[in-house]
Amino acid sequence: MVTFVGGNGATNSGFVYVALKPLEERKISSSQVINRLRPNSQVFLARMTFLQAGQDLRIGGRQSNAQYQYTIQSENLSDLVKWGPVVLAEMRKLPGFTDVNSDQQNAGLQASLSYDRQTAARLGISAQILDDTLYDAFGQRQVSTMFTSLNQYHVVMEVDPQFWQDPEGFECHLHSAGK
Repeated sequence: MVTFVGGNGATNSGFVYVALKPLEERKISSSQVINRLRPNSQVFLARMTFLQAGQDLRIGGRQSNAQYQYTIQSENLSDLVKWGPVVLAEMRKLPGFTDVNSDQQNAGLQASLSYDRQTAARLGISAQILDDTLYDAFGQRQVSTMFTSLNQYHVVMEVDPQFWQDPEGFECHLHSAGK
């Protein structure tokens, strides 16, 4: 069994690969193992769990959470945002389909920062200091490595979650940091 977190640009997902015993030792196919595990897979902390048998040969443009892929495209984002969930909901209603999912993620947090350059310069705050401060708070800045007799642990700095849950907390954090 091997696990991975993130990968392929996805920071909010994980993968677990399980090697099964040879078919002659387990007496059921990989699909039957998956069907037996599927009802219990939702007990994991993740919102959604997808099970699929590994393939020796994958044909397609990208890795996904499903054995088969269907891609919708549009010339503008608003159509995808509108119709993607509709197509997904309708496909989930079709008999014979399991683990129907989408990699569309519309609920990500985003903020834009505008600042008064003259005031910042007067206070000795450069654009680089602002950039470094934001990266320290919201990026993956490794600040130390702790060593034990058996392992090493990377210490990553982050801001308290209360400050990145909504834009108001973000503003409060920046104002308090400037005082």
